[in-house]
Amino acid sequence: MREAEWQAAAANMDHGVQLKPTERRGVFRAFIRARKHKNRAGQHLSYRDIGAKLGMNHNTLRNWMEKDFPDTFRAMSKEDPGPAPGGLVEPPPGPSVLDGVRQDLDRVATLALSLPPDQRDILARDLASLLAKLPAPPPAPSDEF
Repeated sequence: MREAEWQAAAANMDHGVQLKPTERRGVFRAFIRARKHKNRAGQHLSYRDIGAKLGMNHNTLRNWMEKDFPDTFRAMSKEDPGPAPGGLVEPPPGPSVLDGVRQDLDRVATLALSLPPDQRDILARDLASLLAKLPAPPPAPSDEF
């Protein structure tokens, strides 16, 4: 159910009409309830990473987390105590293009499973066409000379 709520919220973000602040907060809540704020290893993403995924300001997300999910907020604060007083910290690198494409593929896979079989066949042909357009990977180096 939580995953379905998140998928609905994600689709709502993608329709092109700007969301109201209360709707954006609803998207954030659905994201957290669907446990999308953790990576595959179960570690919490940073507020900046979450903000990049949702297109929202990381400071706003931190404040919402503190108010809406205090236990998660405390857990994330323990994992990342922040910079030492007066110290400068290099910001973490943003998500790579590959990371974004892989996340999109995960989302497409989730949505594709909800399609009726005839539409899945159309999608399968589209994906095969896309794969055909990708250049072949270079051959693996061999130990033979």
